Amino acid sequence: MPGVVAVKSVHLTRGRVATGAPDPVFTVDNAYVDVGAGSAAEVQGLGITALAPVSLAKRPQLYGERLLAAPNAARRIACAALAAAVQAKPKVRGTVVVAFTVQSLYTSNAGLASLKALLGPFDDIKTATLPGRYPDTAVETVALADADRLVREITQWMEGR
Repeated sequence: MPGVVAVKSVHLTRGRVATGAPDPVFTVDNAYVDVGAGSAAEVQGLGITALAPVSLAKRPQLYGERLLAAPNAARRIACAALAAAVQAKPKVRGTVVVAFTVQSLYTSNAGLASLKALLGPFDDIKTATLPGRYPDTAVETVALADADRLVREITQWMEGR
């Protein structure tokens, strides 16, 4: 059963304990899980009981108007858009090199630099990126309409338009 886990706002509760006492440490007793139920009866109807186990969703979640949430969603969907553009078999003139490169926190373009050294120089480079909300969280969110647009942009770029 998908749900959202929340805790009390540290911004609203910080310093609300007795003078000189430390702020309480977060424990499972401070967590709330919202599964969209409006009453205790609805929660029971979903088969959820007190102390039911909770785990992080390990698969992407579709929600809202074609939104997708998952860890690293923007980068993963950008890779999928690049693959989809190649599978569309655009009519290219000359040679197009398609590569999936690795980035790190310390050398953000090391993979691209290696590719340039091995196969370059290139007349032009198009990097497949997508905007995402809540980056670097388990619920990084991407609009699938943006992914569709990226496929079209990459395809048109490969065709030289």
